[in-house]
Amino acid sequence: RVTVVNRSPERAAALALAYGVEAAPWPSLPGLLADADLIVSCTASARPVLPVDVLRDARKASRARALICVDLGVPRDVDAQARELDGVMVLDLDSLGSDALEIRSERHRQIAAAEDLVMDEVERYMSWWRDRDVAPVITLLHERLQGIRAAELDRALARLPDLSPGDREVMRAMTVRITSKLLHELTLALKRDPEGPNMAVMLDRMLRLTEDGRAARENVPAAGAHQTFDYLP
Repeated sequence: RVTVVNRSPERAAALALAYGVEAAPWPSLPGLLADADLIVSCTASARPVLPVDVLRDARKASRARALICVDLGVPRDVDAQARELDGVMVLDLDSLGSDALEIRSERHRQIAAAEDLVMDEVERYMSWWRDRDVAPVITLLHERLQGIRAAELDRALARLPDLSPGDREVMRAMTVRITSKLLHELTLALKRDPEGPNMAVMLDRMLRLTEDGRAARENVPAAGAHQTFDYLP
């Protein structure tokens, strides 16, 4: 139930009629306070229209009913001392402004966290995209270099028949380490660099990993297309 109280009975009646609520004369305000759960006050009065003693008497008659006072008046309509009354909560423009500022700050924090999450997911997607584009070339590159390593190792060992099994193993391990380090650096460059797909095309062509560079070109998007995601704000 909503009741409108105004120092002008005509204005109270007009407002009540406009919103389909009840109107009451101004002198009845103290009695109405005892039954109220929520008071919204917005007047141009130079002094509080809800003095603390009136609210205290209303609290005594309310049988411990909680009361919320929303004070939208400038200056205040609710006596500042009303905050000290048990069971009375006063929300004025100052407190609402403080709450709004805190809410905005929290919203900004949440926005920043959401932006970080989006950028993390974009980077994950871009990493997957680059891996997808360069994976065929990386596989062929590993096969090519490992094949060269094995062939050259066999050729060298054939010229050194007097090597002991231990020395042969040392030579084999050395060639494996050299090849692995080179492949590791090349693989990281292809996967991490935004130009990785284009670099894969060039490697395919220069090393002739396939007859016509098809392994790299099949998965590379149109020129510049992959950069669409690299410059997201």
